[in-house]
Order: sequence, then structure tokens, then C-alpha cells
Amino acid sequence: MKLWLHLALRSLFRHRIRSLIQLCGMAGAVFLCVFIANLQRGSYDAMLSNGVRAGSGHVCLVHPEWLPDRKVEALVHESSLAPLLTIIPDTARIFTRIHAPVLTRSPRGSQPAMLLGLNLKAEATTHPFLKEEFFKPQKPTLEGRLDAAVGQRLAERLGLKIGQKLVILCQDSNQETSSRLFRIRAFIQTGVRTLDERLILTSVENAQKAIAAGDRFHEVAILMENPKEHLKLQRTLARSLPSDTPLKVLSWEEAMPQLVSMIQLDRANGILLATFLLLIVGIGTVNALMIGVFERQRELGVLRALGLSSPQIHNLILLEGLVLGLAGSITGLILAQALSFYTHTHGIDFTKAMGGKMEAAGALIDPVIYTGWDWGAALLIPLIMCFLGIAGAIWPARIASQIQPAEAMRS
Repeated sequence: MKLWLHLALRSLFRHRIRSLIQLCGMAGAVFLCVFIANLQRGSYDAMLSNGVRAGSGHVCLVHPEWLPDRKVEALVHESSLAPLLTIIPDTARIFTRIHAPVLTRSPRGSQPAMLLGLNLKAEATTHPFLKEEFFKPQKPTLEGRLDAAVGQRLAERLGLKIGQKLVILCQDSNQETSSRLFRIRAFIQTGVRTLDERLILTSVENAQKAIAAGDRFHEVAILMENPKEHLKLQRTLARSLPSDTPLKVLSWEEAMPQLVSMIQLDRANGILLATFLLLIVGIGTVNALMIGVFERQRELGVLRALGLSSPQIHNLILLEGLVLGLAGSITGLILAQALSFYTHTHGIDFTKAMGGKMEAAGALIDPVIYTGWDWGAALLIPLIMCFLGIAGAIWPARIASQIQPAEAMRS
């Protein structure tokens, strides 16, 4: 084996620049594929974390008619939750929420908006919309009678100031038109255009009054300490539901299909990019090894004359491809994981590219993205590169194995 490895390395180092270029191409492909996979993993983790905290939670309890149309009258009664509270782990956090499309009016005009009612004290440290930095001039309690915070752009369009009242028209739970006066206590400036133009934030009690919900809610979000166990909890709750209870138990995947679709689409784009990149590298491997075979016809003919068989020559070229693939994989993997380790701690700031925070499928996307660890990609990509090194050597190996000593000596 040492002899074969010596011959393979000797052949590769004969043209060092060409071999180095091919090695850099392989290492670069592995580096890009693994690092992008880690970057995607980090962005997905952050997106899911913000999505479940701002949206449905890891598991949510809703009325069967709540999704997909989000009917205002599709409410969950508080008393129906009592049998399920003993099943939910003590480490989980439970939040009740109200969502209602509304029409806002002021002397300047009217604008459509979304009224969001939250348990402000309970969600103060978890809900992305309740971050201190988003409130101007300061973060209010919003627990006074019909106090609310409105999006900065919405307030500008309606000509509203702090302390003024805002008329909200909406359909209540009885399917009748309801009108309420909310006093503005703060402006919300998240940096996300759709939120700043539409969001009206208040306490869940105030939102219940606005839509005449009583003690009912639109959704009960459950945030788990261990997100990986959310499907287990969903199945347990679903089995424990009384048959006459108008409740439906959903996982975050079912409650936020748009977020799932967006992640799947982004992952598919990443796979497509990696496929093209690896394919180009594979073609380059074929080219580099084929040129090497043609340049070494006399040497290969001498090896055949010294007693090496066609299968042995064939395997020698395959070994050269494997050595290239292995060296490129190890180099690229080390570089990718080293950079990922740095960006896992310090992050990558995409503020200029994104223009601030973004919103996607109900999830706030922070412009500073921290890489995660996609161990599947870290294992699979180097294996694929090693396979491409061998696969790229098959054709050159086939040609090399057909070289005849006599013909090679005359060339």
C-alpha cells in the first residue's frame, strides 16, 4: 500500500501547480458547501426561535376553525383548557393570545391593521415584539384601560401622537361591528415595514374587550424547554382531548406552514447550489487527471513493462483521485469549521444587505446571523467530494489501463 501511495503522490506532485489548483478547487467547494450549510442552520434556528415565540409556540391549542382563515369568532374557552394543564410539563410556558384584523380611523384617514393581544408580563422576556428597543419613547405597561402601542409608520399615516386616542373598528366574536377607543401609549419601531405599518399591540384583556371575547382566546401557545419533544407533547394532548371539546392541537409546523415552506425552499436552493458546485469540481477532476495520464503515457508504459497489470494501473489512477478528494475534503472541512466557530460566537452582520430587520412568515429575522452546526453536511459533503475524486478518475483510469507498453515507448 505504501508503494501505491508513493506512486500516486509522486504523480500528483510532478505538476504541483496543476495539482494545487485542483486541490484548492476541491477544498473551496467543501468549504463553501459546509459553511453555507452551517450558516443556514444558524439562520433556521434563529428564525424558528423567533417564529415560535411570536407565533404559535412549539405546540398550540386553537379552535378547529381558527386555521387557515383565522376567523375572529373561532375562540377557545378558558374552561376547556383545565383538563390539559396537568399534562403539560411544568417547565413549559403557556401564553394566551388574541389576533384580530381591524380598521383604524383618525381625523386624517383610515388604515387596516392587526390587533395583537398578549400576556405582557408573562411574555416580556420571550416575545420578539416586546423588546425594549422597539418602543418609542419608552416601553409602556399597556395594561391600563384600552392602552395600546401602535406601529410608527401607522401612527405617521394617521397623524397620531402619544396620548391621543385611536378608533378601532372590527368584527367581534358575535359577528357584529364593534368600535373601541384605544389610547396610544407608545410607538413600535421594529425596522420591519409590514409590522410598523400594521401592528397594534395591547394586553390580552384589552383585546378581549375589543372583540367581546369574554374569557376566551384565539390561541394558547406552549413554549417548551426542549423543543425536540414538541411532537410527543402534541400527540399526548391530542389523545387526552375530550371528544366534545372544540379544541385542536397543532405543532408549530402545522400552525406556521409558510415558515416551513420558506425553510424548505431555502434548503432546496442550498442543495441545488452545492450540486452545481460539486459537479463543476468533478469535471475539473476528470480534466486534471486526464491531462496527467496523457503526459505520463511513457511512464505508464514502463510500469506495464515492469509487470504491472491493467487493473493495477487502473487502481493507481483511482488512488490519485481519492488522494485529491481526501486532501481537498480535509482542508475545506477544517477551514469551514474554523470560520463557523468564529461566526458562531461573533455572527455575520447583514444589516447593510438586509436594510435592518426583516419579517418572514411571522418571524423576525435579525440582520446579525450566527452560524449553527450542520453535522450531517459536515459528514456528507466530504464523503461526496471523496466519491467525486474517485468518480472523476474512472475515465482517465480506463484510458491508462489500456495503454500498451510498446506503443507507449514509441510515443
